[in-house]
Amino acid sequence: MTADPTEATHEQVYPREYLEGIAQFNAGRYYEAHETWEAIWLRSAGDVRLFYHALIQAAVALYHHERGNAQGARALYRRACEKLEKLPPRLMSLDVREFERQFKTFFAVSSDSPRPLIRLDQ
Repeated sequence: MTADPTEATHEQVYPREYLEGIAQFNAGRYYEAHETWEAIWLRSAGDVRLFYHALIQAAVALYHHERGNAQGARALYRRACEKLEKLPPRLMSLDVREFERQFKTFFAVSSDSPRPLIRLDQ
């Protein structure tokens, strides 16, 4: 079956840095994801800016968690959650509520739950 030519792929729609940051995040390279997203966060506005900032803070929270910095992880976790809660349910092909649920579950149960992943709608 041939793909619908009117459907744009994520690569055609979203900034390269957004998708690169997702790949880094999902690979557990949280510091790199934060650095990648920071470049586009600085030049964005509105909900998209808030969205990138939430992703950056989520990545840094996980980075701190991995490094054993519980206080830093909790502080960034709270800030990321505050931002995620303000966002629409879906943004940039991401189910924000599902990501938020995964993120909160990880920090509530930590070692017993899988790390959050960013999965974009097709």
